[in-house]
Amino acid sequence: MRFILVIFCLFSVLVWGDETHYFGIGVDTYKDPQMPKTYGAKLDAERVKNFLQSEAGGGVPEESCYLLKDEKATKKGILNLFKKHSKRIKKCDTLFIFMTLHGGTSNGLFDDDPEKRFYPYDTDDFDIEKTTFTMREFACWIFKYIKARRVIVFIQSCYSGACVEIIAAKNKRYKKEIIAFSSSRSDETSLISNYGGIFGIALIAGLKGDADINGDQLVTAEEIAEFVKDKVRAISGSHTPEVYIHKKMRDYIMADNREIEEEEEEEETDEEEDEE
Repeated sequence: MRFILVIFCLFSVLVWGDETHYFGIGVDTYKDPQMPKTYGAKLDAERVKNFLQSEAGGGVPEESCYLLKDEKATKKGILNLFKKHSKRIKKCDTLFIFMTLHGGTSNGLFDDDPEKRFYPYDTDDFDIEKTTFTMREFACWIFKYIKARRVIVFIQSCYSGACVEIIAAKNKRYKKEIIAFSSSRSDETSLISNYGGIFGIALIAGLKGDADINGDQLVTAEEIAEFVKDKVRAISGSHTPEVYIHKKMRDYIMADNREIEEEEEEEETDEEEDEE
């Protein structure tokens, strides 16, 4: 029986192969007009999607990308993304998650309550517990609903380091191949601008090659982690990303810019020949 199971697993990999999927969540404007806007949140979620669809990001197809923006990014919508759309994801697949929205506590956006929460589009300030979800709940959704063995999570939110800490602690039991980045530590807020969050901008710049420390046109998990932490800390002066990388993912290639580099060199050669 065990032999048959191994054969079936091998067959499924050969026939269907492993695929990459993307869950993007970005909330700029909230249902409640009293909630502060998070300028650039949707833009950052779209930038990550566009990068993953590029050659350097692996060419993830449109049908494997799910993007929830503003009114689509309700508490129910985000939970359904994990419960329903994750059914298409196989165990041998890879899932990228990028989420950017407000982070706060049960008592308000910037209170010192230890139970940190994420604030979706339909957050009701008078019913925080029912209309938001805790960072612990979000971490649990990853382990409960996502079958993929590799999960890469980017969270741009105030206090989001608390979520990374929970993911790291829970993964001692589940042992998934996980990479988790947050824009700030559990006791820090995160800065944003009209052009996106400092964390999101640094992340994309790093993936496009700025994080390539050894110059091999490949960006590994450890390289992007070091680059983003240094860049965000230097620009913001007030918050530092929290990072968790499973030991099997330290050399995981986040971006492959080799073909792009070769194409640019070929174009330069063609231009020089034309000039001659």
